[in-house]
Amino acid sequence: MRRLLIVLLLMVPSLCWAPVRAHQQSPETRVLLVLDCTQSMGQRWQSDTKLRVTQQVLTYLLDSLDDVELAMRVYGNQLKTPDGTRLEVPFGIDSRQQMQRKLRTLVPGGQGKASTALSKCRNDFPDDKEARNIILLVTDGQQRDKDLCSLAGQMQMSGNILKTFILCIDPDGSAGMDECGGMVTHLCNEEHLAETLMGMFRMTDRKARLTLGLVDENGKPCPDEVPVVLFDHLSHAPMYSTLYTYDPDEEPDTLEVDPLMMYDIVFYTCPPVEVKSILLKAGQHRHVAAEGGLGRLSVAIPDTRVSWAPTGLPVLVRKQGERETVAVLRLGEQTTLTAGHYDIEVLTTPPTRIEGVQVFSGIPTDLQIAVPGQLALTKPKEATAGALFLVGKKERTWVCNLDPSSPTDRLVLMPGDYQVVLPSPDTLTPLTAKFTITSAQQTGVTIE
Repeated sequence: MRRLLIVLLLMVPSLCWAPVRAHQQSPETRVLLVLDCTQSMGQRWQSDTKLRVTQQVLTYLLDSLDDVELAMRVYGNQLKTPDGTRLEVPFGIDSRQQMQRKLRTLVPGGQGKASTALSKCRNDFPDDKEARNIILLVTDGQQRDKDLCSLAGQMQMSGNILKTFILCIDPDGSAGMDECGGMVTHLCNEEHLAETLMGMFRMTDRKARLTLGLVDENGKPCPDEVPVVLFDHLSHAPMYSTLYTYDPDEEPDTLEVDPLMMYDIVFYTCPPVEVKSILLKAGQHRHVAAEGGLGRLSVAIPDTRVSWAPTGLPVLVRKQGERETVAVLRLGEQTTLTAGHYDIEVLTTPPTRIEGVQVFSGIPTDLQIAVPGQLALTKPKEATAGALFLVGKKERTWVCNLDPSSPTDRLVLMPGDYQVVLPSPDTLTPLTAKFTITSAQQTGVTIE
C-alpha cells in the first residue's frame, strides 16, 4: 500500500494541471462511477483487498477533480434492494465529499450483477441532451455477467451515454469479457489501477487534435474542396463537420475533437471515401489521410450536323460491378469522380453501356459514343401496334413499343441490327422486318 500511495502522490499533481474547460463554451462532463461491492471484491489483491485498494485510489483522486460532475452507484454491498444496486451519491454540488464519505463505509459481501446496475444508469444522469455522460465501472468480473458487454454497447448506441469504461481487476486474466473489445481495461496490479483511473479522468476533460488529408494513389494531396463529416462509429450520429481544403502555402486545418469516441470519417467526394474506426487519445495530435484522388469524366458524341443528334441525355455512373448509381451527368457535361473503375450507362435508345472505365487522378477521361441513326418506319394501317427488338448474336432484346395511333414511327436509335414485329390482321404469323441502323444515317423501312 505504501508504494501505491507514492504513485498516487506523483500522479495527482499532473491531474490537477490538466487544461480547464470553459463551461460556457463546452457541454457539461458528468462521470458516473459504478462500483462492484460483491463478495469477491473482498479477496486479497497485493497489499489489501480489491475493494480497499479501489477505495484508497478513488479517495486520493477525488480531491483533485474540479471540473467534472460526479456521482456513484454501487451494487452488492449487502444491499437489500430487489435488484442489488442503488445510486448512493447523485450528481450535485458536494458529490465529491459525499463519495469520499460513502467510500469509507462500503463493505463487500452482497450479491449483484454489473449489467443490472448498468441498466439503471441511464436514469442517474440529469436530463441534459448536450452533456457528455460517461460511465466508469470498476469490477473484478467474477460474476461472469454475460449481458454486460452487449448492454454497454447498446447504451452507447442510444446516444445518451457517450462512453462506458470497464476497469476489470483481473491479475490472472480469468475474468474473460473479451467480447467487450476496447471498453475493457484489464488491471494487473495496484499501480495499474491508479494509472488507469487517472488517465480516464484526464481524458474526460481534454481534447484531441485531428488533421485531415485527402491524397491520391501516390500520396500527393488533392487540391479540391471536399465536405467532411465525422460520425460516431457506434450510433452513426454526425458529430463534427468541416470543409477539407489544401493550400501548400498554409498550415492544414486542424479540428479539436472529443477523444472518448471512435469515429468514421467520410470525405464527400463522388463517390464518398471513408476511413473507419479512428481512435484518438486525449492530448494527441493525429493526422488521418484518406486515399481519394480526383479525376474528371465526360461523355459526349462526336460533332455532327444531323438534326436528330441527342443532347442532354442522362449518363449514369456506377462503381464497376455494382448496381448503385453514384453520379448522374448529362451527355456533353463533365463531372469529378474519385479515381477508380466505373461502369457507364448513357440513356440512349437502346442504352449505351461502357464497362470498366478507369478514371485517373488529376487526368481527364473523355469518352465518346457513336452518333445515332434514325429509323423512318411505315406500317400497315391495319397493324400499327408492335415492338422493336435489338438483334444480338444469340438473343433479341426488347427496345420499345411502337406508336399504335400512327402508321409511321420516327425513332433515334444507336447503330446495330434490329427487327420490327407487328401482329398480322389476318393470321397468327406476325409481320416482321429486319434492318440495320448506321451511325449518322437515316434508314427507311416499309412493312406492307
